[in-house]
Amino acid sequence: MLESAETWLRYAEEDLKAAELLFKSGFHRHALFWVEQASEKILKVFIVDVLRAKDLAPKFADVISYYMMYAVSDEDRKELERLYKEVTRLSDPKSYQHICKEKHIERVMLFFDMLSKAPMLPPMKEILRGLSDIPKKISKERYRRAFREAEKLVGEAVSSVQVPPIPSCREFNASCIVQILHSIEEREDRVREVILNAARKELERHKGDELAEEAVKDVCYLYTSFSDSLAVAPYLTLHTYLCQFFEATRYPEGEIPRDVVESLPQIICLLRKNLERVMRLVQSSNY
Repeated sequence: MLESAETWLRYAEEDLKAAELLFKSGFHRHALFWVEQASEKILKVFIVDVLRAKDLAPKFADVISYYMMYAVSDEDRKELERLYKEVTRLSDPKSYQHICKEKHIERVMLFFDMLSKAPMLPPMKEILRGLSDIPKKISKERYRRAFREAEKLVGEAVSSVQVPPIPSCREFNASCIVQILHSIEEREDRVREVILNAARKELERHKGDELAEEAVKDVCYLYTSFSDSLAVAPYLTLHTYLCQFFEATRYPEGEIPRDVVESLPQIICLLRKNLERVMRLVQSSNY
């Protein structure tokens, strides 16, 4: 799998080189095509190799299952069930073929995009409150105490992280792509940094109190799932932007908007930076 992932990333690097040369030669439409090809390869490696190797699919499935417990309508529940099936397929050894299908990418993108939006975070507090009724082996008072500590951790993490919104595809322009590329590392690193730092403080403060420690770990588990999904959503959105824009400009033949042409060198540079980041993840001993 490692060799396969590195091969795809090398192909993506070649695509970016081709885009650079074509841009310098004035073939802007062709350059845009190879930029889209490179982003697609990076996306596939990130989802198929990195996420599956880090065993994140079950974590995403867990988060969906919590949403399902508190689904407001039958329609919401059915949609979550569909997303649950799609996300769990990420653990399938044959998932590479599934990921290549555009419909599957769109469905998974809906889920990750849902998690990436700040307004979706507050409902997790309701979910966490609901979970306080689950344990039966410990006294309610002890659990409530531990749970309050865990909720405090969650509240601090959420209030400390400002997640920049991703514009809809209908509002596409070149600056959107640049914004998404800039936000990928910033989002993932910032969310994880806040959660892990808060968790370390809480665990140190409750050292020796097994119940409180477990509560903190449980909440961290849920929210690191969110931070991982925040890293994925921009890649998926970026891919959708480029595909839709390229389709829109292919027929009839016409001039590519100036802002897109002017932004292409920066887009290529940022894509290459993120390609290197994904390569580091692939080669990391923690991966």
